[in-house]
Amino acid sequence: MLQALLDVYTIDREIGKLDGIKVALVGDLANGRTVRSLAYLLAKYQDVKIYFVSPDVVKMKVIELRGGGAPPPPPKKKEKKKKEKKI
Repeated sequence: MLQALLDVYTIDREIGKLDGIKVALVGDLANGRTVRSLAYLLAKYQDVKIYFVSPDVVKMKVIELRGGGAPPPPPKKKEKKKKEKKI
């Protein structure tokens, strides 16, 4: 998380704002904790567009970052069909 905080500080210092920026995160997104932390922090700002760029083999798993970081709702359970007894 420290690296992500430093990245946010550097972006703010160099660009002068964090709201409304566009950021591309490129590379091994599946195994990079820093990338996930940075995306989480940037999602807290207004109108930030984050682009994830990587080969399929190291693609980041999709998680919901909006709405305070709440995870998506669990999938609905399938109803079991009752078996009809044959007479």
